[in-house]
Parts: sequence; structure tokens; C-alpha cells
Amino acid sequence: MALNYMGVAAINVVPALLSIPVIAAGIWLSTQADNACVQILQWPVIALGVAVLAVGLAGFVAAFWRLPWLLLANLVAMFVVVVALACLAVFVFAVTMGSSGHRVPSREFLEYDLDDYSNGVSERGFVRK
Repeated sequence: MALNYMGVAAINVVPALLSIPVIAAGIWLSTQADNACVQILQWPVIALGVAVLAVGLAGFVAAFWRLPWLLLANLVAMFVVVVALACLAVFVFAVTMGSSGHRVPSREFLEYDLDDYSNGVSERGFVRK
């Protein structure tokens, strides 16, 4: 039984360690030039990283000290974080789905114009005109 708890503790250390680059990316975004996209993205990225770090550390502590109530809370919190990530992915796809690239002469790649994106992008300040 002790091996199971140590396995759960080891599994929960992984998201805690992987959240550090996410937090660093959010801090890096806050140091970049001010524009609407950076201002909107920096705090959710930092909050997401901190949430994953907190959930991972709570799971580690719960498994290491064998606290079943905290393991249950960790399971629920991890489910909430996964649902939040899924909602973020759906939002990103919904916002960017309406755009399409335009062929430009003498270029191999497509050119994209921010005005081609859905109205939700421009209404929320993602696109400055």
C-alpha cells in the first residue's frame, strides 16, 4: 500500500515541475510590449500555472502524508483544472476558426489578416485597428 502512495506522490510532482515553465512564460509575457493580446493573456497564464502548481503540490503532500481527504480534494481540483484547459482550447479554436489565409504572389506561404478573424476577437480588444 505504501508503494501506491509513493507512486501518487511521484505522479503529482510532475505537474508541479511542469507548471514552473508556464509561470515563467506568464511572467515573460508581462515584460513584453503592451498590446491587447498580452494584457489579456498574461494573468490567465500565470493563474493557470499557479493552479497547476498548487494542485500538484497538494497531491504530493496528500500522498506523502497519506491524507485521503486531501487526495479526494486533489482529484476534484485536477478535474477542474482539466476542464478549464479544455474550455480554453475550445475558446481558442472558436475564436480562430473563421480566419483563412490569402495567397500572395511570389510567396510559398499564406498571409493572414487580423480583420479576417471572428467578431469576438475584435470586440474584445484582441485586434487593434
